[in-house]
Amino acid sequence: MNARDSNVILQRILAYWQWSGMPMDRDTELKALAISRQALQQHQQPPLEVALQAARAALPPAPPAPSAGPPLRRGSLRYGAY
Repeated sequence: MNARDSNVILQRILAYWQWSGMPMDRDTELKALAISRQALQQHQQPPLEVALQAARAALPPAPPAPSAGPPLRRGSLRYGAY
């Protein structure tokens, strides 16, 4: 672990959250620092991969997408009940 790795991980987490629309405040920065510290302390997987997985999990759930069109109303063509 060197200072450059920790700096890159922290920058990636904050950039990912900013692009996702998460407000950047003190609490958000503290969460990012905690995630980067946990990622650098474990040695099973690459730290950047662990940090980005945790950053994705920390995002609030996305609102459901609106439907593309009105609901379907299926009927028959007068050949009997559908």
